[in-house]
Amino acid sequence: MQDETKKVAETIAEYNKAFATLKPSILGPFYHYPSILITPETAVTITNGFKLWIVFTKIVADLKKQNYGKSETGPLKVKLLSDNLAVVSAVATRYTKDNQLLTSFGFTYTMRKVDERWKIIVGTIHDVDSVS
Repeated sequence: MQDETKKVAETIAEYNKAFATLKPSILGPFYHYPSILITPETAVTITNGFKLWIVFTKIVADLKKQNYGKSETGPLKVKLLSDNLAVVSAVATRYTKDNQLLTSFGFTYTMRKVDERWKIIVGTIHDVDSVS
């Protein structure tokens, strides 16, 4: 199980690196459909790669308007629920290109192992304080 915990953490590191490129078209392999993204304001069901691209194109456009430069992720808390389910939580902090703080938020991903690869099935953005 320890090996799987490491694989989950590696997948999140790869996802964060891909997200930082601000290219929505490369995020598809990190999601298992249907997926749901939940924020304090809304919830979006993502049924396929095209819908994922639409959702992340808007997110990327908003980040570009804010002069997004990079994200940093605090230590991951990974909990395996079974052989093919895991929950990952951490705090993400986003900065502008000139290293000014944009925002910090907590995130929790429920992940499923599909064809030997860990994928996000539920992504939740929440308060920093709720990451324990």
